[in-house]
Amino acid sequence: IVTAKARTRRLRNRINPFSIIYEVVFNVFSLARLCKNEQVNVMIGNTFRSALYASLSKFIVRKPLIWHHHHSMPNGFALQFVSKKSDIIITNSNYLKRELLDYGISEDKVEVVYNGLDIEPHKPRLINKKAALTLINIGKIMPAKNQLDFIKLIAELSINDDCRGIIVGQASDRTYYQYIRNYAEDHKVSIEWAGSTPDISKYYERADILVSTSLSEAFGLTIAESFLYGCPAFAYAVGGIPELFDETQK
Repeated sequence: IVTAKARTRRLRNRINPFSIIYEVVFNVFSLARLCKNEQVNVMIGNTFRSALYASLSKFIVRKPLIWHHHHSMPNGFALQFVSKKSDIIITNSNYLKRELLDYGISEDKVEVVYNGLDIEPHKPRLINKKAALTLINIGKIMPAKNQLDFIKLIAELSINDDCRGIIVGQASDRTYYQYIRNYAEDHKVSIEWAGSTPDISKYYERADILVSTSLSEAFGLTIAESFLYGCPAFAYAVGGIPELFDETQK
């Protein structure tokens, strides 16, 4: 049992300003030293945190910085600072590019490069019309991914048809995970909880349809991957997802 006092102490340690300052200073100087010792020509920040460290290190070593921006985030001083220090900003969708432009970032430094995919031939699923309709949902289990809607969809389809669902992904939010798992059990919804797995190809091969219930997506990688397996996808038209479909599919 975790007491309220223990939770408060753990939270206090997590947001200790001295440890945060130490982490920032240590990483910035370590990066600057690495750039000098290894004669680095270009710095690439693949996350906002790494891009922030690289931006601060430019006060020590003047190296070009490419920031690979692939998550929507609110405007603020930190985002403006990293954007200003970045020589090129790569986004993985036009949606993210428009977001940055709305924040006042210069269009000249923002380029769109979609996520890369392994386009080697993939084994499509052989659909057995006598088998249950199998729907799949892939992503970290958390409110933003909205797996509850997926479970409700399976429940609705199961009223008149034999339908089952597969949820693939790590439980990032344990409280939400337990809530939706209880909901599925209480409503007798057929859900296979696959958890986190390094190889999800076998689940794409088993699925008839991928259903993305995310409330926000910068790109929608699982949707693009499902197309490689000949697996049709349904999704909410949020973020960069509409860019994956042509006009006749929207």
